[in-house]
Amino acid sequence: MLEDTLKKYHNRAIQAADVVRVLVQMKKDIDRDAARTKQLNLSPEELAFYDAVAENAATLYDEKFLCDLVRDVVQAVKRNLKVDWTKPHREDVKAGVRAAVRTVLRNRGVKAEHLEALTKQVIVQAEALFREWPLAA
Repeated sequence: MLEDTLKKYHNRAIQAADVVRVLVQMKKDIDRDAARTKQLNLSPEELAFYDAVAENAATLYDEKFLCDLVRDVVQAVKRNLKVDWTKPHREDVKAGVRAAVRTVLRNRGVKAEHLEALTKQVIVQAEALFREWPLAA
């Protein structure tokens, strides 16, 4: 969001006041997320996974279940990451991450009909959050 705003500013598509408004909104978002991490007792990266999973599963599972699930999923993802894991030539590593996620989901009691959708959501979030692993870790 910040990069896009600065690009627009440098291209003279928006004014300095618009940049300030975006920065204020970003600060509010960061503060809100910090309060949520404290309330849910999650790390910031776990909150990102929680939001991705809860998007579709919040009505299916309770908050405590999702928080516990996300903690286990994040640990499983981190244990299976390797350098350049999102690159096409590393599909074997991505498959290992996907298998670890599915195992955690199954072991935590995720219903079979929700398994594939949740796995996909977790992998998408993992790719976004850990694309530059180990630099981003």
